[in-house]
Amino acid sequence: MKSNCIIFSGILLLASLISFSQNIPVEVVLSDKDYRYQHFFFKELAPESRFGFFHTSSMYFFYDEKRKTEMMSQSYLTLDINRSITVLGGTFYANVPGFKASGALQYKYVKDNLFVLVAPRIDLWKDPSYELFTLAEYRPPISKRLSLYTRVQTMSNFSQARHNRSYQNVRLGVGNKYTQAGLALNYDQYGSEVSTVMSMGVFLRHSLGNK
Repeated sequence: MKSNCIIFSGILLLASLISFSQNIPVEVVLSDKDYRYQHFFFKELAPESRFGFFHTSSMYFFYDEKRKTEMMSQSYLTLDINRSITVLGGTFYANVPGFKASGALQYKYVKDNLFVLVAPRIDLWKDPSYELFTLAEYRPPISKRLSLYTRVQTMSNFSQARHNRSYQNVRLGVGNKYTQAGLALNYDQYGSEVSTVMSMGVFLRHSLGNK
């Protein structure tokens, strides 16, 4: 029942975001241990404005009923310093630590078929946790309509010298401008003792809201 409520809430949120933005990449992963969902989008507050709104959410649903559904959601007002650097201030939610104020930086590098994003983040409260998110996508063309799709996405979160949560996700597939599909490899780490879980499966990624 709880998972159904989360899914329904996610659908309502996504429907509202589509009406707000024209391009929302959504990914669904079916693996041997869980199924996963994530989306993100960015919208300028006005045409050619330096200010904008950024949102991303992800959910992990585990086949093992003893494991609780993982959820993460972030929403930020953004300010572009230049074409590469953006400052973000807003809110962060995860099962642990819960709902917190958050600040972040984003560094973007785009050249030809390569996109790289590096985003350090800090929770804005006493004894904060620190996080580093990285993403690299490479989409070289393999025909007039298709391109290779590769992505490496990582996150590491620490509180002072204690490890909290990390992951390394790899995607390898093919696609066109709006849709990609292929193989998924997920490597997750939990807690200060760093217990690890590896899962493999398939992914489907599609950009919603395009006209």
